[in-house]
Amino acid sequence: MKPSRSALMTHGSTAARGDGGPPARSSRKGASAKGRFAAVLLWLVIVAALLVRIHAVTNVKEGLTHDESIAWLSAAASESRFVAELPGLANRPVPAAELQSFLQRPGSFAFRTVARDLALTDIHPPLFFWGLHVQHVLLGLTPQNQSAINLAIALVTLGLVYRLGRRFSGSHRVGLVCAAVWFCAPAVMGIEFQTRHYSLFAVLVLFALELGDRIIAGERGPWITVLFCLVCAAGMLTHYFFVITMVPGALMVMAIDRLGGQTRRYFAAGAVAVAIFLLLYPEFFEFLRMKAAARPAVAGNAEGLAAMAPMRVKLLARGAAEYFTLWRSLWPVYAIGLAAMMVAGGLRLAGRRGGAAGDGSGGWTLTDPKVRHAVVLAWFVLFTAILYLTGVSPPHAFRGQYFSYIWPLATVFLVLAVGNLVPPRLAVIALTLQLLQSIVSWPGLIDQSFDLKPAMPTAWTKACDWSGTVVTNDLRRGFLLRNLIDLRPDLPVVALADVSAIGTVTADDVVTLLLDNPRNVSPSDLRTAMEEHGYREGGPQLDAADERTSQWDPMTLAPWRRGGR
Repeated sequence: MKPSRSALMTHGSTAARGDGGPPARSSRKGASAKGRFAAVLLWLVIVAALLVRIHAVTNVKEGLTHDESIAWLSAAASESRFVAELPGLANRPVPAAELQSFLQRPGSFAFRTVARDLALTDIHPPLFFWGLHVQHVLLGLTPQNQSAINLAIALVTLGLVYRLGRRFSGSHRVGLVCAAVWFCAPAVMGIEFQTRHYSLFAVLVLFALELGDRIIAGERGPWITVLFCLVCAAGMLTHYFFVITMVPGALMVMAIDRLGGQTRRYFAAGAVAVAIFLLLYPEFFEFLRMKAAARPAVAGNAEGLAAMAPMRVKLLARGAAEYFTLWRSLWPVYAIGLAAMMVAGGLRLAGRRGGAAGDGSGGWTLTDPKVRHAVVLAWFVLFTAILYLTGVSPPHAFRGQYFSYIWPLATVFLVLAVGNLVPPRLAVIALTLQLLQSIVSWPGLIDQSFDLKPAMPTAWTKACDWSGTVVTNDLRRGFLLRNLIDLRPDLPVVALADVSAIGTVTADDVVTLLLDNPRNVSPSDLRTAMEEHGYREGGPQLDAADERTSQWDPMTLAPWRRGGR
């Protein structure tokens, strides 16, 4: 009897190979013991990955980063109010506390305000931000506790990845391997380091995919349809791209069932989900009116996109490579291995199709759930690449959280591919090495992650507290507040929309926070204005490592002193 490839991670599962007779009892006991030992090791690795996440977001993370201040504004139900009041707060000294107050814990729930703020000022639906709002009202948000929702979501996703791996392989331990490989990957771990909605998006996509596939397969039971409907509604309330992720399922159910019962159930659930979405988020119509009036252009004109195309292709490849390893020297090794498996897999699929045509021994069709999931994965990769390369997605959307809905499915198929295309012993070695290099990468991930480093380093905050006034040329809601959140409350802050307002500064000691590419006042103009008003650079010296805070929005801190040395 030839051993099942789905048993590749049981170590002792190969005891059954040989003359077709029943394996010896001692062999079965040995296989069972090795299998239990492997499962225990995998669980220990998963627990370690969870503890590393908790350590990173509670002990390493110090402040807000990237778009987290926007998430906090939504949680505080103050985003529109901040946008409306900012012009009146600009170009004059304002206590830091007055700006920080927009992020303070609200006294009561205001779900409609959160939804309307997002419709008017943002590009995302409200479900995740409603959850943050509940947390902020009940407990208050801190940089350390803000990731609690995402950590809980990651555990749910872990369970879904395990279920999918077990379903496709028929093996508990293969499902556990899929879960461990996904959960330990540095690119996946880093998603929880920033408080945004992409983890929720990923788990809802995966959950909807499983429920929708059960409908496509003809499984009966009203609970499947009801759950599918609710999950789809939640998905649409989390990210507008959710509708795009459902396209292959809709096409496949029609290809299999045409206009039969499964198709009617699938589309009826989708229609009810849309109705629930609109019922809970009527502000969506206002969002559409705002976007239609603004007529947003694709990020860059045709010439600009053509010039950026090579760089965007390179960044997409980099984002994919970082899932496997953070060590660039290993990227060619993974590329060669993936190419070899793709060739081997293609040849095997071609052989299966030939067998199906010649002797009825089997083939691959949409009636196979693995084929359906493979189609979905291919669609995810295709539309993600198209949106990025055409400029619809922003330049930084090439890694981590922006691929959150791709990695769970990709992990399951990669583990199954290794198990089916590589000799069993080599498969065990390859997957073990993958887990080991992921584990070894964790310290470097924590040290290098921009999502764990505050936009304002501690040294910068101390330099600001030393001064009499802080001047900044960055007025964007996603950046101004994250830079000022830890300043002492009574410190005067001047947010410049006009360089002439530098005349409102009267302190002898000033710190400027200069965004390199501002929308308002350029760093050179501000420096010139400071010098014209009698200031010279001088003050606390900063380490060179503190001079740049973000790879996307470089900013420089410069202490000034009136009549300085």
